[in-house]
Amino acid sequence: MNLNQIINMVMRTVMRRVINSGINAGMNAGQSALAKRKKPQPSQHSDDAQH
Repeated sequence: MNLNQIINMVMRTVMRRVINSGINAGMNAGQSALAKRKKPQPSQHSDDAQH
C-alpha cells in the first residue's frame, strides 16, 4: 500500500464515524422532541387491582 491509499483508508474510516455519530445525535434529538410533544396517556393499570 502506498501512502495515498493509507491516507484515503484512514479518512474514510474517520469520516464514516463522524457522519454516523452526527446522524445518531440527530435521530436522538428528533426522538426526544417527539417524546416531549406527545402527551402522556393515563395509565390503565390500577394499583389496587394487584393480586
